[in-house]
Amino acid sequence: MKILISSDGRHAHYYQRMSWAKAFVASGHTAVMWDIKNVNPFDAFDTFEPDIFLGQLYNLDSATIKCIKERPHLRVGLRAGDWGDHEKEVDKSKYNILFCSNKEKENLKKLKDETGKPDFIHIHYTPEAIKQTHNEFEKLGIPVIDITTTEASKYSGLLLVKQAIERDGLCADDQFSSEASSLTYEMAGEKEKFNHAGDSLMATSFCLLKADDYKYIINQPPPRPNVPAGHWDMDRSLKIGEKQRRRQLL
Repeated sequence: MKILISSDGRHAHYYQRMSWAKAFVASGHTAVMWDIKNVNPFDAFDTFEPDIFLGQLYNLDSATIKCIKERPHLRVGLRAGDWGDHEKEVDKSKYNILFCSNKEKENLKKLKDETGKPDFIHIHYTPEAIKQTHNEFEKLGIPVIDITTTEASKYSGLLLVKQAIERDGLCADDQFSSEASSLTYEMAGEKEKFNHAGDSLMATSFCLLKADDYKYIINQPPPRPNVPAGHWDMDRSLKIGEKQRRRQLL
């Protein structure tokens, strides 16, 4: 199978999509990331000729619809913002939730009418939540599936972070060292069992995604130098996480 994955920038979803691509390749498929900001749809589809296209409704345009229409065999999955009953209950001035725009709904209707696609919509919500957040898609006969991070995938990822830290001899604070040394994985019968790593290990994993940008953090023990303007502050994030945890315990 050849899988084309739409990418719209270097943000959190980029790394999620990269992990999909790596998983597909590890499973014996061919997967590529399509940089939609620098490569037009016709070049992307004509060059790669995918069997599966994973994109986003909010990035769908007439050219991409045409490319899908030219390939009746193509399986299409789209990530989409909320479009469901709960929208009328949300104060949008207060909560910055991604809802489908009227333009997105028009493009979806055009895609559905001309191609019968998409085969499914996906979002990182629970199945119960989807019944309220995305039920308008299901009224159109489009299945909505949940793609969530499981405990297994999360801690498997953290184990890889631990390995990278140990392999490269990177420095971190005492809290990180404790969590990294205690992070374990084992099989109990047919079940995966993980211990619980804390915020500092998770934070360091984000640093490692762009290690060159964060060398001043992960290669230096505390007290670390001031964070340059425009860079992510790991120590500040850890403090925020600790405050959130305390509030949850109250």
